[in-house]
Amino acid sequence: IGIDDAQFVKSTLQSFHARLVLHRKEQSIFQRSIDAAKGSGLLASRKIKVALDTTPIFGRGAVKDTYNLLADGIRQLVRALALLSGQAPEAWAREHDLSRYYGTSIKGEAKIDWDNAVARQALLDGIVADAERLLAVAERVRAECQPDSAESVRIDEAAGLLKQLLVQDVERTTDGRAALKDGVAKDRVPSVTDPEMRHGRKSASRKFTGHKGAIAVDTGSGVITAAGVLAGNAPDSTDAL
Repeated sequence: IGIDDAQFVKSTLQSFHARLVLHRKEQSIFQRSIDAAKGSGLLASRKIKVALDTTPIFGRGAVKDTYNLLADGIRQLVRALALLSGQAPEAWAREHDLSRYYGTSIKGEAKIDWDNAVARQALLDGIVADAERLLAVAERVRAECQPDSAESVRIDEAAGLLKQLLVQDVERTTDGRAALKDGVAKDRVPSVTDPEMRHGRKSASRKFTGHKGAIAVDTGSGVITAAGVLAGNAPDSTDAL
């Protein structure tokens, strides 16, 4: 851009960036910089020595406890089923006795004594029962959809997420009751709004929830030769080669 050229508006850059991401071309400009470094002799040899590093990328998805996380998963599947029937999610939920998941917070509106184990158990049992009932409805509806249709894909994705949330956070006791699992599952999904986020550690004392940005730098020239995004809980050496 010349010194006397008119500047473009911010939205032009944002729109251009969005198109790169949409068409999976976000690496193309970076690759051109690598090619330029090779052409100028900065990366003259195919055999280079690189240093690897990662940094936390904090996720923006809402991280919630098990009760509200399951409620979010239920709403996600309701939305997919309601879209297929041409209804608003709240209306579909009313018809299927799931309206309580459309308040501000299933946990906040429960109005129970949280020091009372019996009350906590009843709330968890009810949420898990609703989730399993909804999954059964989704399975019946899915069987009537055209295979590989957009509707069936949406239902499969939402149902798969809800199943994962149940498996990672809930287990059955010997008497068949639902119970919260102790500890954190290895690949736990902490957010429905960004299910790719993971709990991670940068060090023994630094925890975060999100992703990891990873770069490889040629130690001779200082040129960044590769960049990528890893899961928040992935080892730093993941995909290094």
